[in-house]
Amino acid sequence: MGVQEVEATTKKWGSSVGIVIPKDVLEKEKIKVGEKVHLFLRKPVDIKKSMKAWEDMQKAGKEISKRWKGPSAVEEIRQQRTKEW
Repeated sequence: MGVQEVEATTKKWGSSVGIVIPKDVLEKEKIKVGEKVHLFLRKPVDIKKSMKAWEDMQKAGKEISKRWKGPSAVEEIRQQRTKEW
């Protein structure tokens, strides 16, 4: 059984919504009309929104680093290694 990522568009079908599977995928996967298949659904990621969130997180990290008064992470690890418990 193959697994293939396919982008599909939902379409109105009576009072329901259907998804059309492209013919080349049907042929490749040998899917017949009336056959049951399992779908793993996920909406596409908005890359611009994801990149903006990443940039905002990077900016916040830099700001925190500028204001940090304690030891660096590396220095903190060194201190923890030398502690006697």
